[in-house]
Amino acid sequence: MRSIVKRILHPFLKRWYRWKHRKPRQTSYKGVEATILPGVFSPTLTLSTRIFIDYLETQSLQGKKILELGAGSGLIASYLALQGAEVIASDISDQAIAGLAMNGEKNGFEVRQSDLFENIQESFDLVIINPPYYPKNPQNDEERAWFCGSDFEYFRSLFAHISARNHTNEEYLMILSNDCDQQYIKSLASTNGTVLNPVYTAEKWKEINTIFRLENK
Repeated sequence: MRSIVKRILHPFLKRWYRWKHRKPRQTSYKGVEATILPGVFSPTLTLSTRIFIDYLETQSLQGKKILELGAGSGLIASYLALQGAEVIASDISDQAIAGLAMNGEKNGFEVRQSDLFENIQESFDLVIINPPYYPKNPQNDEERAWFCGSDFEYFRSLFAHISARNHTNEEYLMILSNDCDQQYIKSLASTNGTVLNPVYTAEKWKEINTIFRLENK
C-alpha cells in the first residue's frame, strides 16, 4: 500500500521537490554536511541514507578502502571519509558528479564518474549500495535515483557486474525498503549466484529498511 501511495503522489512530490531544490542547498546528518545541487537526489527525501549511516556508525571504518556506488549527494561517502576511510564516490549523473566534487574536496573523498563498475576496476574492502528500486524506465539522470527500469534492469546489471568482478574479499552492503519487490530482487541476485543476507533492520513511520550483505551462494 505504501508503494502505491508513493507512486500516486510521485508526480506532485517531484514538482514540489524541483521547486524546493531549484538552488543548491545544504544537508547534514551526524554532524556531516553536504551540498546538494539541483537535479541531484536529496537524502532528506527517504530514510535509507540516515539508516545506512546509523549502521556504519557501529562499524570499524578507519583505514578501509570503500566505494559508495551511485553516491548521489555523497553524504554517506562524506561520513565514511571523516571516519578515516579511503573513499571513492561514484555516480553516472553529470550533475551528481559536480556536487560530489564539491563535497569530496570538503570532506576528503575521491570522485569517479561511472555507470555501476564500468570505470571502476580496483578492489575495495567495502562497497555501499543505496539503489533505485521502483520498476519504471527512467527518462533522465534525475529519475535514475528512483527508477530501476521496468524490468529491473539496474539490478540485473548490478548483480552481473558483482558476479564478474572476481574480487573475493570485497564486502557488499545494500539497503532496500519494504516498499520495493524484495523477493524479485533476491531472485535476480540468486540467478547470478548471490544471496542477500540481512544484517540490520530499522523501522520508522511503518517503513522497514533492511541492509543486506551480498554473498556468494
